[in-house]
Amino acid sequence: MEKKKLGRPTENKKTGRFELRTTEEEERMLDYCCKVMGSSRASVMRMGLKKLYEELKLRQ
Repeated sequence: MEKKKLGRPTENKKTGRFELRTTEEEERMLDYCCKVMGSSRASVMRMGLKKLYEELKLRQ
């Protein structure tokens, strides 16, 4: 019997893991962003990282 693969197929697999300790204020800010964007915490964090990365690249 063939074993079924779980999850959605993707070209951009996310294999890395990251853990972050936050203050209560940072938790509130993250939850607010998630609610407004209708996105998960991971997606909001990725958006923030991409935005900061692009901003820093423009400085060079």
